[in-house]
Amino acid sequence: MTYKLTLRSLKKYNLSKYHSSEMNFEDIDLKFLNGYIKWAEVKGNSAATTSIYLRNLKSIFNESIKDGVIDETCYPFKRFVFKSRIKSKEVLYPAQLKQLLNYETTNEKEQKAIAYFFFCYTCNGMNFQDAALLQYKNIKGDILT
Repeated sequence: MTYKLTLRSLKKYNLSKYHSSEMNFEDIDLKFLNGYIKWAEVKGNSAATTSIYLRNLKSIFNESIKDGVIDETCYPFKRFVFKSRIKSKEVLYPAQLKQLLNYETTNEKEQKAIAYFFFCYTCNGMNFQDAALLQYKNIKGDILT
């Protein structure tokens, strides 16, 4: 799924910048990558999302070179540096978690929101998107995979 999202995002960028959604490996260079990062930031994408998309693109380049689809001279990631991950400074302390756990909800939507939050929290901070995509097949005995 992330590869599809990557492709859609790159096509949107290419359309906004070059007025075409069509791309070739040769079109993607260091200037393209840096321009994409700036564009994604303006569009409101998080640095983490943009990094995931670019890592997917890097993987596609690596596979294509390995399979002989493109030449190594087309590889734009030689001098490209991925930004280090920025940790959020927003923290909930035990007293705040207790307040949230004891919060008197006023409707079913609030109850669900709190339940989803604590589910993700107790799953070691599972991403909400990942939690939304869970299926019964992800349960193996008493383990969630």
